[in-house]
Amino acid sequence: MALCREIATATRNPEDEKFEEVVQELRSQKGVLTYQWFAKVGAVDEPMLRSLFGTIEQLSGLDDGIRTFLEDKAYLDEEGLFQRAIDSRTSLNYEETVMLRAYTGYLVEHRDSIEPVGLWNWVRVVANLSRNTIYNRPEDFQRSLRALNTLFEHSESILEFLSQNADTIAGFNQQQVREEQLKAQLIIRSDAWRKLIVEAECHKYFAGQIEFLFKFSGVLDHWLDEKTCDWSEQMDEEFRSHFVACLKRANLIFGDDGLKRFDHFLWERALLAEGDYLVESGRNYSFLRSEGRETSWKRLLRGDPKKPSEEARRDVVWRVMDQLDPEGEVVAALKGIVDRAEVAEHWRELLVRHPKAIDYCENRLIRKDDAGERIYLLKRSQLNGTHADLFTYCLLEEIENLVLESGIPPLKCVSIGT
Repeated sequence: MALCREIATATRNPEDEKFEEVVQELRSQKGVLTYQWFAKVGAVDEPMLRSLFGTIEQLSGLDDGIRTFLEDKAYLDEEGLFQRAIDSRTSLNYEETVMLRAYTGYLVEHRDSIEPVGLWNWVRVVANLSRNTIYNRPEDFQRSLRALNTLFEHSESILEFLSQNADTIAGFNQQQVREEQLKAQLIIRSDAWRKLIVEAECHKYFAGQIEFLFKFSGVLDHWLDEKTCDWSEQMDEEFRSHFVACLKRANLIFGDDGLKRFDHFLWERALLAEGDYLVESGRNYSFLRSEGRETSWKRLLRGDPKKPSEEARRDVVWRVMDQLDPEGEVVAALKGIVDRAEVAEHWRELLVRHPKAIDYCENRLIRKDDAGERIYLLKRSQLNGTHADLFTYCLLEEIENLVLESGIPPLKCVSIGT
């Protein structure tokens, strides 16, 4: 019955005026799931029943679990998704429901001739699109379902369709759609590109969002001129070589869970040595985290072609990564960037020279005053909480260091009794 609920959600008609109402009822139901309840909320119809029966038929037949069709779990864990779908204690999130719709829809549409490579190509594209689209509201999910319904007729030749018709795809993050078009053309061009792209996409933190590698390797800017990969073999070899180097550098910095650990905030300070990479977070600016969405490293790596300021911040990352030896020792390289830094903006210079100032910001946030002349280090996120003035904080640290080096004990505050 839990599977019925998930398939009912995945097969809602995005053009139905009651779409949002029905989806919210299906996803919020915590009680016993019955046929009568499904019928009452309007979730029992031909698309739902065809998908349910077709899916059960395709997945049945083995004694020790469901039948699976993919050779690996790089983009979809079929067994894992099924187990989450039949768990009545919780509902799939929107991203998972999009994947369930794409997967089960393919199985039902191609039930007489399921070709593993075709399914793998289809799942890969939808996984990249859904994982990198933000789902805040039912309307976001609705748009993705509408897009999937359009794409199903091209599911057997999704790469060929994407390579020429990406501009017609709505319902997913448009920058990710653009990225998928470029990747589709490269994969069609050569198996060498396919292997490189899959390797990069399967980095657990990047999760398919690798446009920054194309940007840093020069591929993206060249491709944007005419939206074609029709360049010479020599140029293609150079692009692949640059891409490999960029991927190696990225692997030096980011692990499966995000930014690797670098003592004394070496990565952040190296970035600040090259420019202002901090991302706005409400009234504050963030040093960024591995997790989250609005203030994550992935947001910085994504950039935004419509916002020059976002692209400029992403370019700061490249200026640092370009100084790393793909085969070298990353800590020494980052330390060299920090030590050699000649920073024009005083506030950035102070942060580069004083890692304790970054450490003070427990929530990784600072705030600038309206004139941009004062920088406040925040313990939390607001000025009514504990905070410190950046310039005063660093001056105090410098005085304390001078005192320690000179051996002269600092003055102490004393209470004089009356």
